[in-house]
Amino acid sequence: MKLLKKSGEEKTALIQRTALIQRTAAKAAAFFLTLVMTAVCIAGIIIASGMAHSGIYTKSEDEFMREQAGGIVQSDMNEIVSYVMKGRNSFEIEEFCSYKNISRVTVTSEDVHRTVWSWKRDGEYENDTEYNMYVRWDNKSNLITDISSRRFLSDRSAKNVEKIKFSIHYLNPPVIDDSYKQRYDLIHLAYSMRYAVYFIIFASAFLAIASFVFLMCASGHHKGREEAEKGWGTGFPLDLLSAVVFLPLFPLLSPYNFNDIIIVLMWLCVWEIPFTAFCMSFALRVKLGKWWRNTIIYKFIRGVVRIVRKIPFVGKTALIISGVFLAEFILMVVNRSSNYDQILALWFITKLILFSAVIFVAVQLKKLKQGGEAIASGDTEYKIDSSKMLIPDFKEHAENLNNISRSVNIAVGEKMKSERMKTELITNVSHDIKTPLTSIINYADLIGREECKNEKITEYTEVLLRQSKRLKRLIEDLVEASKASTGNLEVVLTPIDANIMLMQAVGEYEEKIKAFDLEVITDEPSEPISINADGRRLWRVFDNLLNNICKYAQSGTRVYLSLGRDGNDAVITFKNTSSAPLNISADELIERFVRGDESRSTEGNGLGLSIAKSLTELQNGTFGISIDGDLFKVVLRFPLV
Repeated sequence: MKLLKKSGEEKTALIQRTALIQRTAAKAAAFFLTLVMTAVCIAGIIIASGMAHSGIYTKSEDEFMREQAGGIVQSDMNEIVSYVMKGRNSFEIEEFCSYKNISRVTVTSEDVHRTVWSWKRDGEYENDTEYNMYVRWDNKSNLITDISSRRFLSDRSAKNVEKIKFSIHYLNPPVIDDSYKQRYDLIHLAYSMRYAVYFIIFASAFLAIASFVFLMCASGHHKGREEAEKGWGTGFPLDLLSAVVFLPLFPLLSPYNFNDIIIVLMWLCVWEIPFTAFCMSFALRVKLGKWWRNTIIYKFIRGVVRIVRKIPFVGKTALIISGVFLAEFILMVVNRSSNYDQILALWFITKLILFSAVIFVAVQLKKLKQGGEAIASGDTEYKIDSSKMLIPDFKEHAENLNNISRSVNIAVGEKMKSERMKTELITNVSHDIKTPLTSIINYADLIGREECKNEKITEYTEVLLRQSKRLKRLIEDLVEASKASTGNLEVVLTPIDANIMLMQAVGEYEEKIKAFDLEVITDEPSEPISINADGRRLWRVFDNLLNNICKYAQSGTRVYLSLGRDGNDAVITFKNTSSAPLNISADELIERFVRGDESRSTEGNGLGLSIAKSLTELQNGTFGISIDGDLFKVVLRFPLV
């Protein structure tokens, strides 16, 4: 009971899974999930590789920020230096700094250790980050009062030049929305996500693979249909479809810099749509089987193979070796050397000799092939001409094939002789046996007619007469079976109405069939069915089959006889239920002296079916037997007129 319950649960689960892959909404959701998760996975891989390349996993956040913010700091410092060198007042510099995340600025002269200028934002900022920059300029006059006279100098050997240090401190963390804060927020986010990105990569990859596998399983399945069916994409050649889908990827194989990664990612996300559709089409083709047949390459190769097959063996050999020589010639032309003419002449001579030798061998092989095919097809008189075969191995092989032909002829002749001797032996012996047997039957009949007071003698006479007649029938059947199997019976084929012949046979056996408590069900055609047959031999076939039914059919059952058309053949069927178990094969049952009852309690000698089969084949018909349990079925086929 538990097993049955489990089986029912498994069946329910199978039905649910089948229903799920047939739903269009589920397919659409899986398709969308595949695209999104694949894009997330690719983006995560690019981001993780970029962070690893930049050293985010080996440096502290402050150190990494100091490196990444260098460009922004340099720009701010240049702006402040520009303000100072152009002689603007301190208010403009302070206003500029107030809109930045700058907490304080100090300008000092390292040569004389004096503070030239400084600015500080209101409040206390202990966690600010310091950046320094050094410049040199003329120190003749006061920096603040007469900035316009200052000249920025690059020549360190000039007189009156001081080394000035600019120190800029940035708020940590920044609070004003500027480029420094944007860079800070981005780096802070990268550090907070630097390990979580791997979880995102693996999770998105798992979801993408799971939804992709679901799409492959669901491809071709529709609601209300169990088996996968052809879709609109399966009619398109697979290799051409592959070219359309994958060719757009080739431009992406060229080198690209970091700024192009976003473009590449966007391109891959767009390309993912036709790629997923292509995979679904390929999965459906695999389900339908023999997916490679709907390809241009396969059709081209198949066409070439068909053309090559029609070319004779020697022609194919010449074509192949010519192709090899042409390839070698092209390589020689491409790779020329200093002594090119001499090499080309030598190559041409050697290839001409080799070509002649190969064609000669191909001609010899063609003769051997033709001889083998002729012998295999039954032409035992075919002889291979080996007089012009100069290769000893080929000549020896030709002689061996000829010897096989002679051996087959001898074996066939011996077999035919043996068959004739057996037939003649059976015919002659049966004739010699029939003569005294006829006398025994006649005298037994005469004895039985004499008046005799001894009842035992009368009973013995009846047994003697019955068994003598049975022995006579056995001898007659044996002779007829021997002649039928060897084709020594005369057969005259004339147009015969098979339905009339069959119904006459059934009428002859009507009383005997009723005596065995059998009911005959006939299926007659509505129009005459004419076949070419020998009436006498066809009657014997029907007689043997109906007699076999009476002997071996189960009493109280039905016997079915039918006649119909099947193409250009007339089909006659005999069906009955056997009284004894049919534990032998149909081929064994049709052999001579084999009977349906192993106890051999019924009359018969086991020759009826063998004779019927031989007589059917002599009339260009076929005789088939099938057994299904106790159902015994014989099917006769004759060509229609």
